[in-house]
Amino acid sequence: MKKSLVIIMIVIAIIAGTVFFSSDLPDGLESFINNNGLHRFSGNYSAPFNDYKIAFLENRNWNAFLSGTIGAFLCAGFFLFIRFLFQRLTRLHKQD
Repeated sequence: MKKSLVIIMIVIAIIAGTVFFSSDLPDGLESFINNNGLHRFSGNYSAPFNDYKIAFLENRNWNAFLSGTIGAFLCAGFFLFIRFLFQRLTRLHKQD
């Protein structure tokens, strides 16, 4: 338990340290879409953390920190879920 708590704190500290280096410029995919006129095909959608911002926060640094932290934990959770599924499938396959 202590080891996982230390790892979580290190991840949060790393994310907090990178907030000040986040760019206001669009990423590669967004630039490609805008440069090639593909934005007209994008439809009506809104990402949960569009441009690394959370709607109810006005401070840019807090926006970047919280959206980065939440995004990192969502990615980690997705990875752990996929790992769990593979382990489960492997155990089921070995039982056959």
